[in-house]
Amino acid sequence: MKKETSLRWGILSDYRAQIMGFAILWIIVFHGYDVGLRTNIRIVDYMASRGSIGVELFLIVSGIGMYYSLSKGYHLKTFYKKRIQRVVLPYLSISLLFWVAKDLVRKFDVVHFLLDYSLITFWTERCRNIWFVALIIPLYFVTPWIYERLKPENKNRIRNLVVFTVCFFAVEKALHIYFPGLLSNIEIAYRRILIYVLAIYFAPWVKQDKKVTVGELLVLIAAFGGAFGLRVFNLVKSRWTGMLASAPLTVLFAYGSKLVSGCKPLNRFAVWCGNNSLELYMLHVMIRRVQISVGDSTSFVHYGLVVLASFALAYVISLYRKKKESK
Repeated sequence: MKKETSLRWGILSDYRAQIMGFAILWIIVFHGYDVGLRTNIRIVDYMASRGSIGVELFLIVSGIGMYYSLSKGYHLKTFYKKRIQRVVLPYLSISLLFWVAKDLVRKFDVVHFLLDYSLITFWTERCRNIWFVALIIPLYFVTPWIYERLKPENKNRIRNLVVFTVCFFAVEKALHIYFPGLLSNIEIAYRRILIYVLAIYFAPWVKQDKKVTVGELLVLIAAFGGAFGLRVFNLVKSRWTGMLASAPLTVLFAYGSKLVSGCKPLNRFAVWCGNNSLELYMLHVMIRRVQISVGDSTSFVHYGLVVLASFALAYVISLYRKKKESK
């Protein structure tokens, strides 16, 4: 019999919103580091430099959420309708002014506006302004197909996961050899797809609220330690170390969220950030891009104003959405 710990996988669902909230905050801190902001406090700057891992945390929680949604029974029309309402429509409305300013006001290039607005330039020109949306929309589109092949009722789920993983690395190798330009454009998104798929595969553990075994805990510790070691000795690209560390970090964030849940203001703030994480992300990266193009991107004051503006606009949008949903 496998030895179990007192830890539970179900906590990843219990504190889903908080994990997403802290993940988007970590990403925002990383964006500040990315434009040159430094505190000169080594541990703070190091944690800020690793904030892109928040994307992996978001994908893990999203994959688990998609499994929960689909495992209740679903109709494709209803599933896609919800994804359009929650992702596509917010993107189209929030990003419109940004792309208009970039492509129509500055240079009046209608063709490029359409390519940017449709996110095609992410794939063709390495335009990473809102790259996460360019990843999540096609991922959500194929999620029912992934779910059907990885759900527990499918007797071939392990084989399907192995085949997918082999194909994932084979495609990346082929792109590296034959289409290196394309891989360079999309690698920030492509190398994170596997995280989302693995989240769907292991999501049944979360839904069943399975206890974490000693072996699983040791794997999590080994993954975290291995990621740290690989990063310190610079043996692989940081993207891979982030993927390796993402599962143990998600568990840490979940138990950290449980720890601070007693502080109601902080808990409410984390939940709000999680529930509005997509809007916060889009508004933040767009306002940040404007700041970089017109101002001092390495000023804490200026970056603080970017963050405040992002939260203020996200709050207004959340009020509008709440009012619309209440009708």
